[in-house]
Amino acid sequence: MNFDGLKDSIIAMLGGEKIKIRIARFQNDITSFKSRDDVLTLLIHLGYLTYNDQTGQVTIPNLEIAGAFQNAAEGDGWREIETALAASDSLLQATVNGDCAAVEKAHLCH
Repeated sequence: MNFDGLKDSIIAMLGGEKIKIRIARFQNDITSFKSRDDVLTLLIHLGYLTYNDQTGQVTIPNLEIAGAFQNAAEGDGWREIETALAASDSLLQATVNGDCAAVEKAHLCH
């Protein structure tokens, strides 16, 4: 499920993006979530995400936790994550190898 954009946010963070959230409405209740921000705030409290209070953004703090998110997401059938990560790896390799045609093709596809 993409509850209130949660899946999209996780995919973006796995890609290295920082996600803006609002933590003020979190009710410290781990059973009833009203928004994506509630879930992400709980994950901050549990230590799975980091929060920058200057920017109001959340990120995945390290590769170990990113791997845990990736494993959990793949287990739930989030094929988009697998596809996005594979495309990211391919683009990185093309960039490192100086394959301009592959980099241009990847850019045009998105």
